[in-house]
Formats: sequence, structure tokens, C-alpha cells
Amino acid sequence: MQKFSEYEAMASDAVDDLYGEKVRLEPRADGRFVRSESPDPSRVPFNIPLAAVDFTPALIRTRNAGRNDADMPDISGELVHVSVRNSYLQYQPQNGDRLVLVDRPGQPTVAIVKDPEPDGIGRTILRCVATDMSEIIP
Repeated sequence: MQKFSEYEAMASDAVDDLYGEKVRLEPRADGRFVRSESPDPSRVPFNIPLAAVDFTPALIRTRNAGRNDADMPDISGELVHVSVRNSYLQYQPQNGDRLVLVDRPGQPTVAIVKDPEPDGIGRTILRCVATDMSEIIP
């Protein structure tokens, strides 16, 4: 088990060295059915020294009732995946929490939209959406 942990640390070191940037986790008090812009007083914000931020273009199909299929527009969007070393997390992030991309001009913010997922090599993947993509893409 110790050898595998060493390999996980080596993989995380390589990811952080190549792609790492500083981000800040800002917890929000979103409920299950209500989105809130207010901070969560039970969890404190903290800085994550290195996280890998990746942008994946997505093609979103609108819902269709089954007729006039060719007339349904596709919407292009952007998903933001943030990979964080587990040891950097002071607590488990939640849906609705915000990540501030501190190293980017203007410090844009993304919102976590899915439950965090462990990647199996000592990191957690946070799937997010951007509040304003023009501020994020370098």
C-alpha cells in the first residue's frame, strides 16, 4: 500500500508541475432546491496551492418532444474540470461552491455543478461551469 501511495504522489506532482495554478474554494450555502450567493458560515474559504484547470467544449442538445427534430438547435457550452490533490482539500467541496481562479487575470469564478469524484490516483475531480467564459479563457 505504501508503494502505491508513493506512485499516487508522483502522478500528482507531475500534474501539478505541468498544469497547476492557484485557486480559492469559496463555500456557498446552496440548498438542494435553492441556489444562494451567500457564503456558508459552517465552512471557511481556503486556498488550494495547485489545481489543474481544464476546459472541455460541450455540445448540448435541447430537449425534444419528438417532432421537427431537424429544427432543434444545438447549444455550445463549456465545462470546466478542476483536478485537485486530495491532501489540499480541507473538507469535501459541494455542489454550488465556487472556485476562484486566482492566477488568471480578473480572478474569474466557476461553480461546482456535480458531486466531486475521486480519480483513483489521489486527486478529486470537480466538474464546474463558468460564470463568464470570456474572463476565463486566456
